[in-house]
Amino acid sequence: MPTILVVDDDPATLLAVREALKRSGFDTAGAENGPTALEFVRNERPDLIICDVEMPGMTGFQFQDTLNADPDFKSIPIIFLTGNSDAIEGRLGREMTGDEFIEKPFSFSKLLAVITAHLNRFPRVH
Repeated sequence: MPTILVVDDDPATLLAVREALKRSGFDTAGAENGPTALEFVRNERPDLIICDVEMPGMTGFQFQDTLNADPDFKSIPIIFLTGNSDAIEGRLGREMTGDEFIEKPFSFSKLLAVITAHLNRFPRVH
């Protein structure tokens, strides 16, 4: 089963997303900040990452930029969660990526549909 890393500085969101994914049959891991998430990615290499945009210390976009600087991790798809539509517009204005943006609050059914689409589009190469 695919492993999904959930990165969010809000413990309630982190727990809720992880629990919903577990109920849907996914293996999950969680990180409350970018540096902890980077350590997990380097050690475990998840199949997909769900990441909050606005986090203290390292934003979701800075986390993505760090991953993209390493060819081993650049291909991991990221689904961004955000309550700030300006952040989405700013990122899309600078660069178009294959990543998905989901605005908070969101439905888990929409999140699961996006995850399934990404995993089908970008199957993990072992």
